[in-house]
Amino acid sequence: QLCDFPAYRRWNPYREILGLAAVGETVTIRIGPDPAKRRAIRARISAFVPGQELAFATGRKPWANAIESFRLEPSRRGVRLVHSARMFGLGALLMRSDRSQAGLVSVYERVDAALAKYAATGPQPRKSPASSTRPGHDRGR
Repeated sequence: QLCDFPAYRRWNPYREILGLAAVGETVTIRIGPDPAKRRAIRARISAFVPGQELAFATGRKPWANAIESFRLEPSRRGVRLVHSARMFGLGALLMRSDRSQAGLVSVYERVDAALAKYAATGPQPRKSPASSTRPGHDRGR
């Protein structure tokens, strides 16, 4: 499911990803809590091993860049998901304040909780075309 980009909106309250899952591919990540007001950023897929790992690199050196990764690892209880995000460059210095860090941690905690719920309950049915909030958006085709 890590590379099923159309399914992200079912579990990630802050993101949609448009593009193909393959190392070196550029994708568009739409970020924000309100799907109608999300901002688009470009990201490069920096790591991709089907069923094991997916990582995105965003930003530009030396200003601000980040790597976010999702890794599936075997564990005694089945499979463990490891989600990490690292920031580099001058932009990372701006995020050192307690307020900025608290905001980022809060967002990532909500994303991780939504993913845990999705993993525990399984995929929910996609919304019908009539209930879509964005005209022209992929409606589960």
